[in-house]
Amino acid sequence: MAAIFVTGGTGFLGRQVVERLARDGHQIGLLVRPSTAARQRAWIDSVTSVAHRRGGSVTLHHGDVIEHHLGGVALDAYTHVIHAAAIYDLDANEDLQITVNVEGTGNVLAAIRHAGGRPVLTYVSSVAVAGDHKGVFREDDLDLGQSHPTAYHRSKFEAEKRVREATDLVVRIVRPSAIVGDSKTGAADRHDGPYVLFSAIKTLRYALPGWFPLVGFTKGHLDLAPVDFVADAIVHVALAPGLDGKTFHVVDSAPPTFRDAFNTMSHAAGGPQITRTLGGAPKLIPGLGDMIGSLGAVSGIKGAALEQLGVPAVFERARNFSVRFDTTNLDDALRGTGVRCPPLASYAPALWDHWSRHLDPDRTPDLRRTRGVNGKRVLITGASSGVGEALARLIARHGGEVVLVARRQDELERVAAEIRADGGMTHVVACDLSDLDAADALVTHVLDTLGPIDILVNNAARSIRRTIPETYDRPNDYERTMRLNYLAPVHLCLGFLPSMVERQSGHIVSVLTAGTHMPTPRFAAYVASKAALSAFTDTLAAEYLHENVHATSVFLGWVKTPMMTATVKYKARAESDEGVTTPELAAAWILDGIVDKKRHVKSSTTTRRFALNQISPLAMTRALSYVYRIYHDQPDRFPELTVDRALFKRFFKHDLV
Repeated sequence: MAAIFVTGGTGFLGRQVVERLARDGHQIGLLVRPSTAARQRAWIDSVTSVAHRRGGSVTLHHGDVIEHHLGGVALDAYTHVIHAAAIYDLDANEDLQITVNVEGTGNVLAAIRHAGGRPVLTYVSSVAVAGDHKGVFREDDLDLGQSHPTAYHRSKFEAEKRVREATDLVVRIVRPSAIVGDSKTGAADRHDGPYVLFSAIKTLRYALPGWFPLVGFTKGHLDLAPVDFVADAIVHVALAPGLDGKTFHVVDSAPPTFRDAFNTMSHAAGGPQITRTLGGAPKLIPGLGDMIGSLGAVSGIKGAALEQLGVPAVFERARNFSVRFDTTNLDDALRGTGVRCPPLASYAPALWDHWSRHLDPDRTPDLRRTRGVNGKRVLITGASSGVGEALARLIARHGGEVVLVARRQDELERVAAEIRADGGMTHVVACDLSDLDAADALVTHVLDTLGPIDILVNNAARSIRRTIPETYDRPNDYERTMRLNYLAPVHLCLGFLPSMVERQSGHIVSVLTAGTHMPTPRFAAYVASKAALSAFTDTLAAEYLHENVHATSVFLGWVKTPMMTATVKYKARAESDEGVTTPELAAAWILDGIVDKKRHVKSSTTTRRFALNQISPLAMTRALSYVYRIYHDQPDRFPELTVDRALFKRFFKHDLV
């Protein structure tokens, strides 16, 4: 039996490798950080027990690949080293990728040299080293002039380059393709990489019937390999004699085309199929396809479509369907072992079943909402009561850091105390937003003391219920409503947008009224201010979308809030809950709009009214003029509608406008 030192042994792939070594009775040394050892204690105890039963052992070495000599570990007692530790996250910080993937590999090489170069190193590289290479990439190839689209690709390339340059050591290099779950159980603990396609398939499955024909725009092959095959191949390559100095592509030697892979997974999910792949027409004119693909508009539309399907932009940058990986060395090494990569169709159902039940980040509404706001700083105006308070509580419950803004310090402190008691993180900033200088000062204060805002929710508002004739001598009604409902949100947007653009990330939410979609008697000042904010938000959305700053307009109907119940005319209606939305439900709508980056959030009733007003605005105006007179505060003013009024009150308990 061999003595094998393993880095990255507690990771997704590493655990599979270690479990195989334990079953074979080897003496295993695991490099683990103390925090990881505590977190993985149950698994470590289990694999140690297996090794002991087979005559082997498991020894823990506390350390890290980023430390000199791995934190003081001596490798003299080991005959083999399997170096699998790495950062595999495409979105991870570039400095971290270099530190772990490149410098960490250098530290492993140094530790082997310190042991006299005795251990044979099996280095787990990646097919990512091929970068954007087109055509066949052989196992002995490395630097063919290709470029690398992400820090991960570059780091793995540089790390393998260091290993190849270590000519004084005995090395073997394995390059796995994108790794998915176990081919028998589908089990995995990661849902990145190729799993982003699962989110897209799920979205399409819910949006379209299974028989709906899809058109694909991507040709080439998709390289996937189940983790059990990869682990089997690594263990064999690491320990079999006669393989020194060779590189092995641990991939499917007959990978499916992207279309076939998508259709296989979509079939397992009960989703639609790609029936045709475009790409033939551009061949009529050489270079036309590349020219079309380089157009900014095409790139923007493609990016937006992928985002809607839940495919992150980094996946689009990272994918290379035009490369084919030679497997000559791997095929020779595995011949006669029974180790082979199974066809995707044989394990796709297991992958989908496990992902949908255990890994889908949106498998429950709570998980989906947490994914959308966890760790984000969200400033909410009008947060001392009503919708603002409910939204603050909901976002804090899902891991968001909420900044509460309103006039009343005591009410804000009450809300903040209750949120903190539930384990949420919150800050209080009292401000009268109708004072525009105070609104500007708020922006400066928040940026200086808390830092950038990820999501701004313009919720604070004032509502005035008066007919236009009643405001002939009250122009101040319009001025003060516009100050709070329109100008204050504009000032906040102008203040926070530069930092959002700088970070290429942000979200503006405008809480509006369904009344902007149709004539709304008695609320001219209020609806006009909200309509102005609606138009501003629409323009903002168009101007900042390319900066990855999103804008969502939320059109709410009647909501049972202090602003509504303070109006005597509507107090009874609010208390009856007839046709009235609760603040909690409104908050859920807003949060879902944020998570899904919706442009508009509105009920089906509001959508129908908007459509009717667009189709026949005069008919809509006549209808609302009639209802307005039916429910006029001075019913004697329209005696010709006495019978109509009595009939309406019989069938409709509350005012319809």
